[in-house]
Amino acid sequence: MPEFAKREGKVAERIEPELLISKAEEFLNKKFLKEGEKAPWLEQPKKGNPWVYFNYATLKELKLKNEVVENALAKWYDEQPGIQQAFTRTQMMNDGKFKDEPSALFKSVKLSFHAECSGDVMVVVKPYHQFSPPTLSENPEKWTTYRTTHGTPHPYDTHVPLLVMGPRIQRGVREDRIAPQAMASILTAALGIERPKDATYSLPEGLFKKQ
Repeated sequence: MPEFAKREGKVAERIEPELLISKAEEFLNKKFLKEGEKAPWLEQPKKGNPWVYFNYATLKELKLKNEVVENALAKWYDEQPGIQQAFTRTQMMNDGKFKDEPSALFKSVKLSFHAECSGDVMVVVKPYHQFSPPTLSENPEKWTTYRTTHGTPHPYDTHVPLLVMGPRIQRGVREDRIAPQAMASILTAALGIERPKDATYSLPEGLFKKQ
């Protein structure tokens, strides 16, 4: 929680969820419509969801290309307090469209992207920040206010321990980088069968005792 992180001397804050909903629509109104005009820009907005989903009917009616609106909103998010970076659907579909090698942050975010269900703009908060109403609100929603999250690509959210027990396992602690997907290789090695051809992570070296 941001309050706990602050006590440890870290820069941490809560970010109002409206940044993903009403304030985003307010920006898009000012950016693409005449003064005083409004439009339903977002489809089924949900508080705290880092993916922003566009109302494609609105974009079609205004004859706006998805990529243009994505880029405008992502650039706006990049300038907001507590936001580290925003990425667009177009970037995800085209491996970033970066001149140089895509950043580690982009690569991490793309692992969570699915073309059929992900949104149009992905917002990544800075470390120890989270979308949440303030804890001092008059009517706090306890189930949202006093929760934490595990959806960021930052190290404290992505550091997942993997424990393996069983016959022939070489006991000890390993500091090598690993992922839960390595279990496919570990289980097949334990069973003495061939590793799946689509397994993306190999067997950790030295995990099994030599027979």
